[in-house]
Amino acid sequence: MTATVLQLKDQNLRLKKDLIKRKPGQPKSRLSGGAPSVQKGRSNRKPSKKKKDEVWKWKKIPPKEGELQQKQVRHPKSGEMETYNWCPAHQAWTQHDPNPNALNGCRKAKEQKDARKQSNSSGKTSFARAMLAVIQDYEDEMEAVD
Repeated sequence: MTATVLQLKDQNLRLKKDLIKRKPGQPKSRLSGGAPSVQKGRSNRKPSKKKKDEVWKWKKIPPKEGELQQKQVRHPKSGEMETYNWCPAHQAWTQHDPNPNALNGCRKAKEQKDARKQSNSSGKTSFARAMLAVIQDYEDEMEAVD
């Protein structure tokens, strides 16, 4: 029993030293004295954001003047052809219809259109109120002069 306790202490001491020696980024060893575990075949990992951005970088490039607003592009993973439309609301190539009134229309364009309507109507109301106040002041001044 004493031998096993001494053996466990020795093993714990080796693990402690191994952790102190280990540089950041190195994998932890499973047992003292053993080789560090190495992961093989990292195919399960997601592609890095940088690599993903490289693949889809073309989506942010607007069409030139006179160019079509729709194009066919082969998907990088599936290899299938997909249709993309230039959406002015998103300033990107998207798969939805950029027309806000269409069935599969751009929601962002709809929201922008609704916001413009609300701001225009509230602006007209406040302008009308201001004009009414100016007219009333003018009429009051004219009555006071008479």
